Amino acid sequence: MEKERVSKNIRIILIVCLVLMLAAVRLFEERLFYDPFIRFFRSDYLLGDLPAYQMPKLLLNLTFRFVLNTLISLGIIYLAFRDRQIMKFSGLLYGILFLVGISIFIFLLLNLEKEHFLALFYVRRFLIHPIFILLLLPAFYYYRLSISRNSERPVQSIPGETFEGTISFIDPILNDNTRVATARIEVDNSNGRFKPGMFVSAQIETDMSQNGQQQMVIPRSSVLWTGERSVVYVKKSLESGVGFELREVNLGTATGDSYVVKSGLQPGEEIVVNGTFTVDSAVQLAGKPSMMNPDMNMQAGKEIAEKDKKVLMPLFMNYLQLKDQLVADDFDSAKNTISKLQQNSEAISKEGLTEETAENWGNFKPGLQNSVQKMKEAKDISALRENFDELSSVMIGIAKIANPMPGMYVLRCPMANSNRGADWLSMNSEIKNPYYGQSMLTCGEIKAEIK
Repeated sequence: MEKERVSKNIRIILIVCLVLMLAAVRLFEERLFYDPFIRFFRSDYLLGDLPAYQMPKLLLNLTFRFVLNTLISLGIIYLAFRDRQIMKFSGLLYGILFLVGISIFIFLLLNLEKEHFLALFYVRRFLIHPIFILLLLPAFYYYRLSISRNSERPVQSIPGETFEGTISFIDPILNDNTRVATARIEVDNSNGRFKPGMFVSAQIETDMSQNGQQQMVIPRSSVLWTGERSVVYVKKSLESGVGFELREVNLGTATGDSYVVKSGLQPGEEIVVNGTFTVDSAVQLAGKPSMMNPDMNMQAGKEIAEKDKKVLMPLFMNYLQLKDQLVADDFDSAKNTISKLQQNSEAISKEGLTEETAENWGNFKPGLQNSVQKMKEAKDISALRENFDELSSVMIGIAKIANPMPGMYVLRCPMANSNRGADWLSMNSEIKNPYYGQSMLTCGEIKAEIK
């Protein structure tokens, strides 16, 4: 903190020195620069004639004075903000303004009439005085202030400031434990403010357009998943009022809290973004197509034949056993149980079920087998837990329809799935978290009871 305070005081002193230099340029202008118009514009110039001047010498001195003021102004801007992007923008802006200003100045000199004296006065004034810094300083300050207020602090030990960098390298190999790739971001650290081991969070800005066209993006909270299917609820106007229609969508890249939509939605359509599970539950109770029953018109919790329950019972026994093994951090036993679960799911045939249950099973089976296959390929318990959420969603859907083991609870861990939350089934209400195991055993809450 002491070093930061000293550094800030030094910057303030340097800014004051540079401001004094700008004042000195103005004070000693007649000694420093060739400019016959200095005395001319101090007189009653609207009634007089232009003084004699040498065009090349005049333009050279105007350019020198503008460059001198610009360099001092850029020094003030750098000391005030220490931002490379702001410096690049300011330098480019000063260059453009000089070219425009000097071009207008030359045009007025070559085509000058007395009624143009006032225009010449203001153009020359812009070229010789550092007027533009009076606009840039408050503009950049407001810009930095708005970023500080509207974004998370990227560096916890340096509150109130944000930093920009460029991704220079992305590791092509994923970490076996975390299943993520590391990236190298280049940030200006010439002042040594970043230290080894310092925690930094980052937001990556990317261009989402394709072939010059913007892509459609929807919030993650609006999407329901079952197996590989992703569905949303679209608002529809009905004679009886407003309703919601289940719509399968094809999603692309995940970007933070959003997904890119490849197909399934049209621009302008309204979808449910909060409370999606509540809408889905209401739709199921109404006997209409829902996430788990896209093609069915049946009531949730409807009793099915006893023989159907017996066919599905081994599946749930395997699931509950797998859940307990994840709680115990027992990777090897969990892998064996997954194989058994896969065998039992493949052994279930439509011929062994009633007609109505067979149709339901046909909807659930692809998602179940897909999640089980992913878990079979897992090389560690972290990868198993990543796909347990998908498996649990399917099993919860089957339990709500078939209920082969009455008295099951739907429990929820709010921290799983990257803090988006994930559910699981249990035969009792005691919280034993399969997503974190022994590290956070009691993290969770009761969401519902399937009676």
